[in-house]
Amino acid sequence: MKNGAVQFGFKASIIALFVAIVLVIGLTLVYLSFQRIAAVTQTAASQFIGKVAELSADRIGSQLKLVRDNLEILNALPPVQSADIDDNPRLVALLAAMLKNNNQLFNLYVGYDDGSFIEMDALDGAGRDARARLEAPDQAAFRMVVISRSDPAQVKSRRLFLSDQLETIRELPGTLDYDPRERPWYKDGARRDGSWLTGPYVFFATGKQGYTVQLALKQGRSGVSAGDMLLDVTQEVLKRERA
Repeated sequence: MKNGAVQFGFKASIIALFVAIVLVIGLTLVYLSFQRIAAVTQTAASQFIGKVAELSADRIGSQLKLVRDNLEILNALPPVQSADIDDNPRLVALLAAMLKNNNQLFNLYVGYDDGSFIEMDALDGAGRDARARLEAPDQAAFRMVVISRSDPAQVKSRRLFLSDQLETIRELPGTLDYDPRERPWYKDGARRDGSWLTGPYVFFATGKQGYTVQLALKQGRSGVSAGDMLLDVTQEVLKRERA
């Protein structure tokens, strides 16, 4: 009986040892498998996020380049070079056409070295609060701002709200204290140091944040043309790329 007990105890010890070895090896393999899976997943996720970030940067970069290309066209227009900005229907039509064909643009404008200024806003991209701030009628598709300082003794400033067909819906007096030469986009462009994109800042008219692409005039009158991209537009691009 004693030998049987010893034999049974020996077999149990062997079985227990075998089970322990199997458990240790099995758990080690499971742990290593999880580690390997986690490493592969992390690498794949990092590569995916990197591609998404690169794609988003490319799309935003292409939008910025498109705005700059439009400013090159704007700067080549004779009315812009000569500052023929007051009561110029042809220039108004060209600005409206450029905004309609570029949804990423909120507006286009030009400031001159004497403080004269012309701006056209695409109100459909402004939002309800901005439209109210701008005093825009419901039917208005565009807002025009024209400031003439050709005669320093008599500064003229007016705001016009236009329909989609560029018919005047309402005309209001414009601000007299706005000076484009004091704005960040004009100062950056006037330096002619090769920079053409401002950092984010609060826009004077709407109170919204955004970026401005600017380009100094190369011919004719000295000045700077620019176009605004609302920060909301950039965020929409990033949302579309969200994983």
